[in-house]
Amino acid sequence: MRRHLKKFGIAALLLVAKSFVYMRQLLQRLPASRLGAALRTAGQFLLRGLVVIVALPGYHLTRRLHNDCRRVFTAGHSYLLRSVSHRYILHLAILTLALLTAYDNLITQPAGAAALGQQASLIFSIVGANNEDLSPSLPTIDTSTPDQETPSSTETAQPQALGRTFLSYSGEAVFQPYLPTTESSVAPRQQIEGYVVEAGDTLASIALKFRLQLQTVLLANNLSPRSIIRPGQKLTILPIDGLLHTVRRGERLGTIASAYRVMPEAILSFNRLPNERSLLPGQVLVVPGGRPVPALAPARTQQTVAQVPAAVAVDTGTKLLWPGTGRRITQYFTWRHSGIDIGLPFGTPIYAAESGTVLESRWGGGYGKMVVIKHDNGFITRYGHNSKNLVVPGQRVSRGQTIALVGSTGRSTGPHIHFEVMVRGVRVNPLNYTR
Repeated sequence: MRRHLKKFGIAALLLVAKSFVYMRQLLQRLPASRLGAALRTAGQFLLRGLVVIVALPGYHLTRRLHNDCRRVFTAGHSYLLRSVSHRYILHLAILTLALLTAYDNLITQPAGAAALGQQASLIFSIVGANNEDLSPSLPTIDTSTPDQETPSSTETAQPQALGRTFLSYSGEAVFQPYLPTTESSVAPRQQIEGYVVEAGDTLASIALKFRLQLQTVLLANNLSPRSIIRPGQKLTILPIDGLLHTVRRGERLGTIASAYRVMPEAILSFNRLPNERSLLPGQVLVVPGGRPVPALAPARTQQTVAQVPAAVAVDTGTKLLWPGTGRRITQYFTWRHSGIDIGLPFGTPIYAAESGTVLESRWGGGYGKMVVIKHDNGFITRYGHNSKNLVVPGQRVSRGQTIALVGSTGRSTGPHIHFEVMVRGVRVNPLNYTR
């Protein structure tokens, strides 16, 4: 019904608006006469009457409501609101609430299980209006003694002991026994096993399945982290984290243990060998916890180093040698930049700042190809963004020896040397130690 009335009202308004339009068009077409003037006067009178009848009462009603709300909600004209909104009144209310809370905490008795359903408890005062029973429903306790039980009842009740309830020693609490569970234990393996790769297997999942480190699986099968395995491929699985070693002729147990940084007794114990004389050439040993020996430098790398010209950098007479032939610094040492950048052409030799041992020669993320050297004086230097590294970890280098070629690998905007100096593990300004 309301929908039909709404449609009727809209249609009536549209009809009135159209009548005014048609009447205006008609008046414009009629000649200037008394009839046209009379009709125009009648239309203006009708329009003003509609405005007075409809718009004026609505305006007066709106103004009246506005004034009434203003008198009620304006604190300046309302004594009640002015009193309630006064800051001292608010402070007094908060202080009163705090005092009542503290007093209630002081007189409240310790809550216990026995007072859960009593009227004096706080819970009862809050929800006491609800006719609900707050007393806990305690299960029936079996108070029978073992002497009253028959052998048959004992046998049948034993498997159901987990579902029974028991009283505490004081007789004030009812509880169920907590029986913790543990994971199933797995006996340690002692033999080398073979595993056939299945669909969906990865190197990491295989290592997790046998509870080994990923490096153990990789070393035992001569794989790298980027190697691809396929279903049907057979892998060697060690019984423990470590690696395999084939005994060579004349090799001693102490030499093997020292090479892999383990104790000789660990090798004998795990491989069940009585003594060192039990080692035979060609025998495969499991080295528990062994670490791979750093690879030696390949022959072609040594030839490449020999072909590079000797260092022509100028010795500044300070502790460290300048690592390149040019001295144009493109970026200095700051708290955001841990070294200095020396701009040089692509492929220019990079020289060791001091004699020492190569710690790292690898890809270093944002450093790109980098070389890290530990010097005899305790300093550590880093050379980053190289196009090619010419040394390997563990190699001994001398002052001024060519160790790499200038490049722009890693996070770099052009060919340069990123040179860092570390003293006692702290990065320092290289310019303070080179000139």
